[in-house]
Parts: sequence; C-alpha cells; structure tokens
Amino acid sequence: MSPARKSAAVSLAVACLLLSACSGKSKSGEPPPANGGGPATTTVLGPTAALTGLAQNDDSVRQRPLLVVKVDNHPLARPQFGIDRADVIVEEKVEGNTSRLMALFHSEDSDRVGPVRSLRSTDVVWMKPLKGMIAYSGGIPQVKALLKPAGIEDLGADNHGVKYYKRRNDRPFEHGQYTLTPVLRELTPKDQKAPKALFEFRRTGEVLGGAGVAPVTNVQGRFGDGPVATVFDWNWNASANTWVRGTDGKAHSFENAGQISMQNVIIQFTPYRATQWRDRADSPVDEAVVVGSGDAWIFSDGKVVKGRWSRPDDASVTSYSDSAGAPVKLTPGHTWLSLIPPGQPVTAT
Repeated sequence: MSPARKSAAVSLAVACLLLSACSGKSKSGEPPPANGGGPATTTVLGPTAALTGLAQNDDSVRQRPLLVVKVDNHPLARPQFGIDRADVIVEEKVEGNTSRLMALFHSEDSDRVGPVRSLRSTDVVWMKPLKGMIAYSGGIPQVKALLKPAGIEDLGADNHGVKYYKRRNDRPFEHGQYTLTPVLRELTPKDQKAPKALFEFRRTGEVLGGAGVAPVTNVQGRFGDGPVATVFDWNWNASANTWVRGTDGKAHSFENAGQISMQNVIIQFTPYRATQWRDRADSPVDEAVVVGSGDAWIFSDGKVVKGRWSRPDDASVTSYSDSAGAPVKLTPGHTWLSLIPPGQPVTAT
C-alpha cells in the first residue's frame, strides 16, 4: 500500500473508532473498487493532499510538483494501466469525437503508466495554473512550444530516451508505449512547486447539498456523433460509495486493478474550437475552451448538483458552484472530470 493510501486508511480507522460506526467486517462477493472506496464523508486528520483531500503526512510528497501523463483511450488501448493511482483523470475530446485522458499524479506514483499518447493544446491551457510536468508521446511542434511559456516542464518522449519510455510486446505498437512516474520524477526541475488545490472537499458531518441537489444512480453520455464517438456511463455503487465506469457498452477497467471507480465525477460542458493545426491524418485539431464559464454536473455521494463551472482567466483553476452560486464540495478521494461539448446528450437518472 502506498503512503497516501496508508495515511488515508489510518485517518479513516481513527474516525471509525471515534464514531463507533465501523464493524470491521468486509462484505463478501463485492469486488474492491479500483481507486479505494470509503465512506461518503471522511474524517481526515492533519495535512491533506492537494488534489484528493485525503490525509498526506509526507511533506516531500505534498510539496512536490504535479506530474501529468497523457493516456490513450482508444478501444485497443483498454484496459489502461497504472492510472488507478492517479489523483484526478481529465477526459477530453480529440479528433474523431473520441476521448483521451490526462492522468494527474501527485500523491502517488506508478511503475508503469500507459498507453502514452500525444500532446494537445487543450492540455497546456488546462494545466497552466497548476504548472508541473507533462509526459506524452508525439505532438505538433507548435503545441510543444506552448509548454515552456506556460511554466510546464516538457517530459515528452521525443526528448528522452528508453530510460523514461518503454514498450510492451503484448500490445499493438501504437498502443503499447508506457512510462514510469518514479523515474520521470528524476527530471523534476528545482523551481517547480506543489499544485494548487483543484476542488473543495467536505469535512466530517458535511453532506453533499446545494440548490437542486438530487439522488442519482446512473449517468450516461457521449463525446460526439458518429460510430466511433466515445460513449460512457457511470453507475453508483452505494456499498463502496463510488461511481463505476463503463465505456462503449462495456465495463471499463484498469489492468489488474478492477473496474474504474471514482468518489467524484464531474461533467463540465465545455465548448471546443478549431485550431490552425491538423493531425497526421490531416484531420482538424480542436481545442477545449476551458477559460470562461458554463454548465457543470457534479456527481458525488450518490447525488448530482447541476450547477456551473467558472474560470476567469488562464492563471486560475476552475471553480464549481450550485445554481445559487454556492461552492460544491466533493467527497475526499479521486475525481474523474469529463470536458463534454455542450449539446451532447447526457442523462442522469
């Protein structure tokens, strides 16, 4: 068990003793959630991790910079590996109406993460307030040139050798490259600092509230039209207090880590615009417009708050509020954020 998970487990155990609410018995026949379940309201004692709100007593971990790995979400790339240890996963639309992932590593590391894929301009703008480092494989030269001005360290495969990027023989070549976050952290520059907090988290006794909050057990949506568009669903697992993921009509799993499960899921309705660039297949490359505001659906604790997202400038992180303007607080734990184009069919029942 990693230090972050151990710290979270200790805090939860202390809370259970104080509240006399834990029996210590496991429920038979239930697969463990990939990202560690836990109650909807968690007692966290002492310092916490910036991106999860979970206990993190290791100063060196709390103060280190963010490491982002770009990860493939093509059907042949599933199940992905290593990203079960990511604090946050951001899902963005790429050409063809399919999606690709940014796996945000801060409180934990993983010895093998992938399949690693290419950089997009959306990544640069979205990451800018967090700074940090990004690992990827390939990208348009003009987009790579945006990293340094944004304060993001370029750890791309084009600039680093086989020590930092390797290939698996049991995967198709295009979907077989991977990296190792502990090794990548050897490249951490001295001027990089810990990331800003992305979300507000609930404390002990707080429940998910807000204007328009409603119980929900199923979420369905897609990233565009056409036969290759990424289609997803999330189902609420009340016994584990997590949302479990399906993609393209199948259970979506991490390799050797069970079905993807998250304490929080955010659907951020985000416009996309065409850039001046085209990919290797000569398809136009879109960019998410992540500065501005729009609708957001926040799912946590078996409920949904239909509110708003707002990011006034590219130096600020995005904030989430209910329809009355009050901040929405998440369950401490892991979060999946999908940047869905407005107008796409998303249902919550």
